[in-house]
Amino acid sequence: MALAWAALLACGGSTKQDVLEGTSSSSSGTSGTGTSSGTSGGTSSGTSGTGTSSGTSGTGTSGGTSSGKTDASTVCPDETEPNDSKDQANPFTTAMCGALSPDTDTDVITFKTSPTTSNLRIDYTGKVVVTVSVNNKIVVLAPGVPVPVDKNSQYFVTIKAQSRDSKPIPWRVDVTES
Repeated sequence: MALAWAALLACGGSTKQDVLEGTSSSSSGTSGTGTSSGTSGGTSSGTSGTGTSSGTSGTGTSGGTSSGKTDASTVCPDETEPNDSKDQANPFTTAMCGALSPDTDTDVITFKTSPTTSNLRIDYTGKVVVTVSVNNKIVVLAPGVPVPVDKNSQYFVTIKAQSRDSKPIPWRVDVTES
């Protein structure tokens, strides 16, 4: 019972959204108190408290092998204003952070895929709606919604608030391609 409450508290209020295109991942690991390790097809390791990690539970540090996802501890450059349209989009490679001004702000960031990209993953955090456009294709990101993979193409990511607020709304976008 205590473990169920710990897991519920550890996951409560999470706003992280993962979107994955064309790959599947599986995880395995061990449980216990101390160090727990596993292999992950898409998420990198981090430090966790009492709760669950990659389907296993324990207390201590959780580690694993990552296939390239940028985790939340990675340095994240801040957006610069103005970036409210495609013409003003902030370029980035793997991660970008920012905050939407209350009421009306829209942030647009951009990246270009490599000529060899076959899988593309876009993760984001924050109380935001994220739209991706590439070559006249537009996708509103949500778990399970595929991201179009266009090699050697310019992508535009538009970030808007889910709802209006009186305080700035922080966000983060991470892109992994392989």
